[in-house]
Amino acid sequence: MPEAKALTAAQIADLVTEGARLQRIFDRLKAKEERLKEIKEQLRTAAGEKDATFQGRNGIVCVVKQIAETIVRTVPPALVVRARRLAGKFSGQLFNLTPAKSFELEAFKLLPKQQAQNLTKLLKTPSTARVSFGNAT
Repeated sequence: MPEAKALTAAQIADLVTEGARLQRIFDRLKAKEERLKEIKEQLRTAAGEKDATFQGRNGIVCVVKQIAETIVRTVPPALVVRARRLAGKFSGQLFNLTPAKSFELEAFKLLPKQQAQNLTKLLKTPSTARVSFGNAT
């Protein structure tokens, strides 16, 4: 491994100055991120749980795409015992700290229908609509 070179006072001063400038930019962007979240939530509400395209100014569009319910990525601690009980002897095939990739398909292949329905219902979570911005084409 090459030996680290000591920084000169001028290099340190440059790094400090650049770091402070970047931190200010980052802080401003972080503040704008909250506003962007608010805007996205308002557009999700305006879409009314349907896919929608909204026109902005100067050819800008916003697309709100609804996403179907999906299986949670990580089973919440409060649901672990019940989920394991519902999965029964197939727990090891359905879970490895997170649900299997094709969880619903596997659950319905391995478990009786009602048990599979109960297990997938337990682990479904609402999805948040994606919001993206771009130019109209």
